[in-house]
Amino acid sequence: NINQIKSNLTTLFLTAKGERLYHPNFGTNLRQALFQPNTDKIKLLLDPLIKDPIQYWMPYITITTVDITTAEDDPTLNHDIKIVVSYIINGLNFGDTIILFFENSTLTAG
Repeated sequence: NINQIKSNLTTLFLTAKGERLYHPNFGTNLRQALFQPNTDKIKLLLDPLIKDPIQYWMPYITITTVDITTAEDDPTLNHDIKIVVSYIINGLNFGDTIILFFENSTLTAG
């Protein structure tokens, strides 16, 4: 189910590694990145934190683009960092996008 796959992907992003009792490696370390300086260098840090867990936990998804926008890039941005992850579901030729926001030490999906 396409909606379930998107939900699972969102859960993967919003779950911190170590948070799941019997799957301590499930999730991402994106929340840890909140405490790094919000400069262009954070983009280099975030990219593998997004792609590597997907490759391991959801290999049936191919990331097509990861677009990371910081307040430095766009001063009108309402969030500290905006991440747009575009992907396709292998074999279904279906693509979609998930948007993540960092703001005030919080990671949310939009």
